[in-house]
Amino acid sequence: MLCQRCFQITNYKRNNFGSLSPDLAIAAVKSGIELAEGLILVLDIMDFEGSLPAEVVDLVVSSKKPVIAVVNKGDLLPPRTSFSEVKEWVRNELRKRNISGHIVVISALSGKGIAELYPLLFGNEVRKWAMIGSTNVGKSAIIQRILRDNLLSQEKTPTVSSFPGTTVDCLHWRLPAGCLLFDTPGIAPSGRISDQVCSKCAPKLIPNRSIDVKLYPIKKGTTFVIPSICSVEVSDTNPGTLAVCFGSPELMWHRTRATKIAEFLESGNCACNLVEWEKHSFTIRRNYDLAISGLGWISIRKGTANVEVTAPKGSTINVRPNLIGPKETLS
Repeated sequence: MLCQRCFQITNYKRNNFGSLSPDLAIAAVKSGIELAEGLILVLDIMDFEGSLPAEVVDLVVSSKKPVIAVVNKGDLLPPRTSFSEVKEWVRNELRKRNISGHIVVISALSGKGIAELYPLLFGNEVRKWAMIGSTNVGKSAIIQRILRDNLLSQEKTPTVSSFPGTTVDCLHWRLPAGCLLFDTPGIAPSGRISDQVCSKCAPKLIPNRSIDVKLYPIKKGTTFVIPSICSVEVSDTNPGTLAVCFGSPELMWHRTRATKIAEFLESGNCACNLVEWEKHSFTIRRNYDLAISGLGWISIRKGTANVEVTAPKGSTINVRPNLIGPKETLS
């Protein structure tokens, strides 16, 4: 039987009850971690930084418990991107945050890659697992996949939706080999643009099919814009430099001129009303990404680019080694 909240989400695609407050969500996650012997850390490869905020990192590192990092939505990357390439990239990024353990890249939607998870869950001396992560990373979808794949009939099943913070309590399921799985509420990260826009735009920013990829030559003044939401202006670059734009196919990057930035940010057919903007300056080296949490990323090839980013106040933006394509030597 569904509660009224889950009934509305499932049948009417609306959430009138909201999510847990940050303090309550973290308290519930801590309770789940205390009950567990090991952690399943769920990450969203479409928004890696947004799915691994400082609060989640601190909980994982301080627990000192074995970790399986499950990297979801791998099927949304370009078809040529192998899961092994993604796994090595994630390993390097987790190492920077003092997190180690097994890494599995999967698609909860299609089931691709998830068979690699089961020996780690069921063939391990750890019997109690807590699944933790940010909101909207796909924890509930992964649990549904685990239950379905293992032909487990349960009185309760997790509700899957595009709304952040669907899980509001610490629930548990019995699995094969005497395992117990605790699902915890997602922790809402700060600075994720998809959480700041209106309810009509938010689903468009969260891809549910293969991401859009566009390659452009760039020069000084080249500008990429998502109307009403963000702009990236190239203030300086080398001749021959290329930019590869990755984002949701529902709300993709547009190339324009710097003189059009204000017009594009003030336009758009939505009710976002993002009126507080911040400007950020970055230098992006060859084979590095400019990652904008909750929006997508732009990768630079064959040169270096200095860029000016205009985004909603408080947005999380960073430069990282590129996820897809040729890699620089990582230290």
